[in-house]
Amino acid sequence: ALADEAAALYRECDELAVQLDSRAIRPARVMWRVYAAYLQEMQARGWANPLATVRFSKFKKLRLAASGLFG
Repeated sequence: ALADEAAALYRECDELAVQLDSRAIRPARVMWRVYAAYLQEMQARGWANPLATVRFSKFKKLRLAASGLFG
């Protein structure tokens, strides 16, 4: 399924990212953390209504962004 392919690509990118300059990819890591969390949330709730909006609180988005910047 498409979600499984996306999850596999996220894992592959995570493995490749360790080879890159962490400062140079900082913006990409922030986006990666947020989008990966959205994918995980959609997978966890199931695909009965794939168009349903997934929302995170501002605090959770900030926490995810911080983990991309500093984690």
